[in-house]
Amino acid sequence: MKYICKTTEPENFRLWKNRNKGANWDDFSKTSEHGELRNRLIEEQQRMCCYCEVLIKLEDSHIEHLKPKGNPSYRKEMFLYENLLASCQFKDSCGVKKFGWYEPDMVSPLNENCSGRFTYTSDGSIIPSDKNDIWAEKTIEKLGLNCRRLRDRRMSIIRGLDNNGKGPDSAYLKAVIKEILEGKNSWSFGFYTVVIYLAAAYDIVMESEG
Repeated sequence: MKYICKTTEPENFRLWKNRNKGANWDDFSKTSEHGELRNRLIEEQQRMCCYCEVLIKLEDSHIEHLKPKGNPSYRKEMFLYENLLASCQFKDSCGVKKFGWYEPDMVSPLNENCSGRFTYTSDGSIIPSDKNDIWAEKTIEKLGLNCRRLRDRRMSIIRGLDNNGKGPDSAYLKAVIKEILEGKNSWSFGFYTVVIYLAAAYDIVMESEG
């Protein structure tokens, strides 16, 4: 899970909210501003799903409410930009699987230390960095982050970058991370923290990890 540093909300979104006080999310979802907002969220996240880090586009993503809009306790945060993320559409993980689940102690991509709460194994599994971290474990379970599809994708990336056990090319690995951070199109696999995990496993120092 990669930390997402929220930027300023899009001006068109702010103006729409001012013009439509009292509107619900269904009203907003039918507007052009909805698509513009989703595009902004995707770019803000370097085109990666907020939870699993698979690459996403406009057509295979949705706007995710970290604090669910259907819960009366969070109704006031329905249009709060800081509560909005872009998630993939797979049914076995992330926003779709999460549905209405939210707990304040869950690991959120809006927590600066979220990446450090998890690590990976060579078979692509994601596990808590601290085996006693019950909230990291619960977040993995509730978001389906260890579903077979994601484990296989991560394992494929690890094996590919690891040169079949010979160890990664340090310069290439650094270039990959730089490309991800700069939002370039040449790296087409996502999974930023998996790449960071492999770099750490081989003590490769990243000058521009950010």
